[in-house]
Amino acid sequence: MKKKNGKKVWERSLLKNKNFKGALLWSGISYDDLNNLLFIVTGNSKGNSNHLGTTREGDNLYANSLLALDGENGKIKWYFQDTKHDLWNFDLAFPPIISYIKFKNKNLKIVNVVGKGGNIYTFKIDDGKKLFSSSLIQTSKSKLNNEVTASSQLINVKPKRISSQKFSNKDISNFSVASKLYLEENLKNYISGDFLPPEINKNLIIYGSTGGGQWFGGSVGTDGILYLSYNFIPFVIEIVPKKIQTSFVFDQNSNGKKKFDKLCSGCHGVQADYNYNQLFREFSVLESKKNVIMYKKNLLRFINGEDQNNTIDYSEKIKIPKTYYGYKNEKNIKNTPSIIGSFSFKFQNDKKKYFAFLNEKYPFEKKDLIEITNYLTKRDAYLIKNKLIKLTATHTQLKDQFGNLGNKPPWSKIIAVDLNNQKILWSVPHGNRKVFTDEGEFLVKGSPAWSGLITTKSGVIISASSFEPSLDFYDKSNGNLLRSIPIEYAASATPLTVMHRNKQYVVLMLGNGNSRIDSGNLVSVYALN
Repeated sequence: MKKKNGKKVWERSLLKNKNFKGALLWSGISYDDLNNLLFIVTGNSKGNSNHLGTTREGDNLYANSLLALDGENGKIKWYFQDTKHDLWNFDLAFPPIISYIKFKNKNLKIVNVVGKGGNIYTFKIDDGKKLFSSSLIQTSKSKLNNEVTASSQLINVKPKRISSQKFSNKDISNFSVASKLYLEENLKNYISGDFLPPEINKNLIIYGSTGGGQWFGGSVGTDGILYLSYNFIPFVIEIVPKKIQTSFVFDQNSNGKKKFDKLCSGCHGVQADYNYNQLFREFSVLESKKNVIMYKKNLLRFINGEDQNNTIDYSEKIKIPKTYYGYKNEKNIKNTPSIIGSFSFKFQNDKKKYFAFLNEKYPFEKKDLIEITNYLTKRDAYLIKNKLIKLTATHTQLKDQFGNLGNKPPWSKIIAVDLNNQKILWSVPHGNRKVFTDEGEFLVKGSPAWSGLITTKSGVIISASSFEPSLDFYDKSNGNLLRSIPIEYAASATPLTVMHRNKQYVVLMLGNGNSRIDSGNLVSVYALN
């Protein structure tokens, strides 16, 4: 638009294929006035799912991409696609950074982006030439009908990726014996690795959904060194069945249906699209290991078209275990694990108060669970038999029964990368977070962060951490923490520094909406001595 009157000069559609709905922009835009180039980054192509590509064939060009647009007419001057036919939520969210580096003994103007998968890319700003090396890896073929994966994907050689996509049992957190056993038991059937397509009968664990380069970006100094924070959070991708007909009602007059509507619909809806794996998670703690396995096997048989007339009777099989989510069983516990997962953070320091709250608000009885389970089992079997089910995909953070991330910390780092030669200079844990288990409370270094950082001419990195809210100052030469100041609420944006009357100030937006953090609605200003 024109600066003077807002009149539209041009608009540009980024649709390459009308069979899918394009790709959203999740991030900021950068502009190079010398070359009159507008730099944008795009997210996933919008088909049936971030993790299913059956309705968006091909590489989905211009999704997951860096685009250089001509400022005069919006035409694409050059582009780079980070991930083809994305099945892992690797949308390119990092705001492009324009800066100068030393390249072959010359000052060179570049644009820099960081992918969620951990690749760091540096391009000549005028023609998009990639300055440092990557390698192509052959990718696995999908086992889902009508899903055709890209034949190859990029992995950085220089610099090395800042985050791996491989998860193994050695990465499981061990905050308590109960936590470790819970995760090991629930992770017996999973896959993990570079660009593995999701499968229907297995859980795919990756780190990229909130890892690598994020929407809050990074900072590049005049010396060409990139500083950014990134998260290391495992996500579980599940391919699950979903109802097609949301108006369908099965066995309306059954006690199980009535109790589901009364006790469960507040979160799941009266006609909710209920998926199997969610059902496994929510009821597994109330069932023996043997019965959980049997239930899952039977439902998977339904999915595969086998034994369609089989329905499972749970009436004599649900038993309350000796321990409940790591705590010793209390007499008045009558609640489902899903409720515990939703509200545990509110009472992490007061177990008795927590259970009293749950029993007052969600009065489940054992017979209710039995009837609801029977209803859902029979309903889902009917839906599959009558082809009223389709596949969809979900992704959730891998957590233990206490709500803690399921991998060993640190869960976030600040890293320094020299863009002149693409060498990683240092990395340090970013922020802190309290962890609560049945064995006590722990302070973890390296907490997930949802805000960016800035660098100053004086050699200081300024950042605001989220879970144990603080304003932090780091030495940019080595990453050492110089000072940490507690703040009222979690930061939700990159800090701003300003000079006023020869005094420096730091401005913070405090308003994080994360349900596990106290949210604020403040603009806070701090004076630097």
